[in-house]
Amino acid sequence: YNLPDSKDTYAFKYGPFVLSAKLGKSKQTTGSHGVAVTVPTSKAVTSDTIGIRNAETVEEYIKKINQNLVKAEGSMNFTLKGTNFSHPFTTHYNQDEENYGIYWTYYIDEEGRGSEEILAEKAAKRLERVEIDTMAQVGRGQYESRFSVNADGSQKDGLVESGTGSVGVDAPDLTRKANAGGSFGYKMIVSEGEDNYLLLTYAKADDGKSIRITVGDELIAEEVLDSAKAKVQNMTLAEADQAEYYQVIRNNVQNLQVYDAEGRAKTEKVITVSFAGKDQAESARLCKSVSLMRPYNTVNQLTKVEYNGKALTAVNGTYTITVPYSQNPSVKFSIQDSYGYVEINGDAIDETQPKTLKTKGATTTFTVKVYAEDFKTYKTYKVVVKRDYTNLRLKESLVKSFTFGGSRTESSRAIQCEWCVLQLSEWRDRKSHYDAGHLWTETDG
Repeated sequence: YNLPDSKDTYAFKYGPFVLSAKLGKSKQTTGSHGVAVTVPTSKAVTSDTIGIRNAETVEEYIKKINQNLVKAEGSMNFTLKGTNFSHPFTTHYNQDEENYGIYWTYYIDEEGRGSEEILAEKAAKRLERVEIDTMAQVGRGQYESRFSVNADGSQKDGLVESGTGSVGVDAPDLTRKANAGGSFGYKMIVSEGEDNYLLLTYAKADDGKSIRITVGDELIAEEVLDSAKAKVQNMTLAEADQAEYYQVIRNNVQNLQVYDAEGRAKTEKVITVSFAGKDQAESARLCKSVSLMRPYNTVNQLTKVEYNGKALTAVNGTYTITVPYSQNPSVKFSIQDSYGYVEINGDAIDETQPKTLKTKGATTTFTVKVYAEDFKTYKTYKVVVKRDYTNLRLKESLVKSFTFGGSRTESSRAIQCEWCVLQLSEWRDRKSHYDAGHLWTETDG
């Protein structure tokens, strides 16, 4: 089913049932829209496009959708074959727990996923790894008390207040501040045996206001906000929000017995993170969400580079590949930490798939950078691709003879070699031909 104003955008039905893609249960920040309507303010996926890899046109792919959208035996899950899309589709009436997408825009994916899409997916995956616990909607009381402390869920825990308490503002603002003489805090699940960092969002409009942060009984920060001097770590904040994060190490772990949705008891390791104003004053606002995070890894490297199914050996960080003159090599890069990424000549690539290296001339050098999970630390390598012209026969490669409109004699002929046919972009660059040892006529210099 095609959108009339977007020819490559489609939704699918199975019989009378609309299908939607299952996009997981990742936490989303929400806002309000109209009366009693809550809408997401962030996307569950980084793109609403799907790349096609087994057809030359979108129309051709859609015509064969019965072959491309394959139903799993014994269930209502469907797999979209021949694309770069890994999420399953299912009947939309069953989508009451997960994020979903119904309409998707299709394109022909000749080069694999683009650099921006790869980086966005990598960023989402690393965030999922480092996130320990998140109180996702500051200011929304029913969501702030997240833990059921009895089997039927009638008693909740999570938001803690003292003194004169605090004031929360619901969506779309999503803020909470301590009243003068009061405080508020959240019980957060922690990960023992490693550093846990507290990720907070402040509003720039609160510059000059104070905040006092304690973990358990330990004071970890007491400061007046100054966004111009803050060390910003925007890990989960949308670029448009322009607020700041601060990260601190947690302490003082305690046990909390809670119950899941089915009434089963379990014990969580928690801390209480509390917020107040300095000297009993009203505090600055805490905005949007509060998270406990692991630190990003800062080490990554290549573990293997493969060409034609064989592992290559680096010499001083340089891998050399020799290919037939008419071919471009397909190379597979493997890295130590999949939460980092590989960049070739400035573009991120999908290291889970072989990458075709497009060469120019007799020798082409590629700069390969392997970034750690922090997306800042990297290690640099080189891949040098050399073309082998051993089997090139110029006499057999004569494709055309011509004169120069009387300005040259009939005997003055130019030879267009097979190398030039393959490298049209360098046809005007005579030096490339001289360097490659190509034959030129005497009249052509």
